[in-house]
Amino acid sequence: MNGIMGICPHCLTSVSLREVTPVYQRLTKPSNINIVYGLCPACAAQCLAGDKDCLLKIAVTCCNNLTHYKHKEQLAVVTDMAIALAGGDFETAFENGSPLPRHTHNALFRGDADYTILHNSSVVIESNEANGGQA
Repeated sequence: MNGIMGICPHCLTSVSLREVTPVYQRLTKPSNINIVYGLCPACAAQCLAGDKDCLLKIAVTCCNNLTHYKHKEQLAVVTDMAIALAGGDFETAFENGSPLPRHTHNALFRGDADYTILHNSSVVIESNEANGGQA
């Protein structure tokens, strides 16, 4: 069995999430969440063999597809925090998402809270003073 299927955010082909290669791209402020694109084997090979311009083109295509693709929920895209909370497993992170309470999740995306992923995949969330400690 291939496991959970997703769509490569670069070439938009169907891929088993067990076969993807995670590639990170940091979101712009105010969010401090890192998006993790799960590339299919062919796109990952392009990424690993590519020069700086090739990598930029792949990142731009993934970003555009994330913005404009009709079925965004099928794209092999998660956050680095979801991966950490899933013990480092991309497939589990995709399936389960982030188990954070909605207000904490929203505070992180607004930039009202910061997080640190420790070496043991623990996640530490800290409120910024701007939100009065409501993360």
